[in-house]
Amino acid sequence: MSNTRCKKWQIMDIENHLEQFSACIRGSERPIGMLLGAGCAKSVWIDEAPLVPAMAGMTTAVEDQIRDDGHSDSWEKIHTIGDFNEGGNIEDVLNLVRDLRPHAGNGDIRGLDAEELAYLENAICRKIVELVDVNLPADESGYHNLSKWMGSIEREEPVEVFTTNYDLLLEQALEKQNVPFFDGFVGGHRPFFDSYSVLNDELPSRWNRLWKVHGSVNWASDKAGDSIEIWRSLNEEEESAVIHPSHMKYSQSRKLPYLAYLDRLKKFLNKPEGVLFVVGYSFRDQHLNETIIDGLRGPPSTQIFAFLYDELDEYSDAKELARQNSELSIFAQNAGIIGTQRQEWDTQESNSNPEENSTGLRWEEQEEDHWHQRFTLGDFQEFGCFLDSVIGR
Repeated sequence: MSNTRCKKWQIMDIENHLEQFSACIRGSERPIGMLLGAGCAKSVWIDEAPLVPAMAGMTTAVEDQIRDDGHSDSWEKIHTIGDFNEGGNIEDVLNLVRDLRPHAGNGDIRGLDAEELAYLENAICRKIVELVDVNLPADESGYHNLSKWMGSIEREEPVEVFTTNYDLLLEQALEKQNVPFFDGFVGGHRPFFDSYSVLNDELPSRWNRLWKVHGSVNWASDKAGDSIEIWRSLNEEEESAVIHPSHMKYSQSRKLPYLAYLDRLKKFLNKPEGVLFVVGYSFRDQHLNETIIDGLRGPPSTQIFAFLYDELDEYSDAKELARQNSELSIFAQNAGIIGTQRQEWDTQESNSNPEENSTGLRWEEQEEDHWHQRFTLGDFQEFGCFLDSVIGR
């Protein structure tokens, strides 16, 4: 008996999956959720550049600001302590700064005192807010089409959108389309965060839900006695509470919304008929990944369809998770993992384009007269067009 492991991959026509996605999106009975990552904001372009820079661009902009402020030595020290080399991004740097700051006391830690660490944290957060606090262009975008779809169908349960982005692009699109939504804040003068409302379903189903897992540029926080309040604010002079999930213990202002939103995600993932579409998320946030996997444990749970922008082998974390969890299916440009098994998209031999491209699919000639299917919904702009085409049907 041979112990040789079978490595033959199944060839599959991606159009079958597109029809399945369309059926889910058109329906009104199944609970539908979206998880939007940084790749969504990056899909909006203006003047031949992304409206919101990708993580690499954001990291470069923050570094330039800190060096311009005359703190190059501190930037170098943080990178030496973290051993980041070329792999560290701005969230890694901020996480380390926040880890070190409580331990500096009246002296210093690894050559950085409390005052310098405070500067680094504030400078990083200010620059992040500056980079992501932008207005959505009037032209059609993935956000416009997502908002139109969210308001197009009367559903038994509200659409729930979880996002790791700090910007206000989706809020702007929803308000432009007059689509009502609830984000966990209540009140009129200075809306405050109410975790009870987040974890309970007593609001009308036509009110879609927006859960900003990593925080938002329009959140502010302050101490109130022994506790910390967090509220939604448009006052730029107030302290912005840009939240990073690896720092649940850093302060109550960063702990409370994050944990409440993660509990909400687990609750959604426990729904046996639910469907979660993931776009623009690369599965590199281990805390969020753990929440997703915890939510899939137990009885039959939500199906997850994750759309990846690049080729499959660029996403090692996503591949590992999909191989271990049959409810998680990932779809990259050239291949996917469905039911824990790798599947390559269809190929055809032809001296011309085998058929017209459609939304979510294109044919690409990689060798002479040899065409490969390419899955394109990992591009949030293309995903928005797909939603728009489904509404049109």
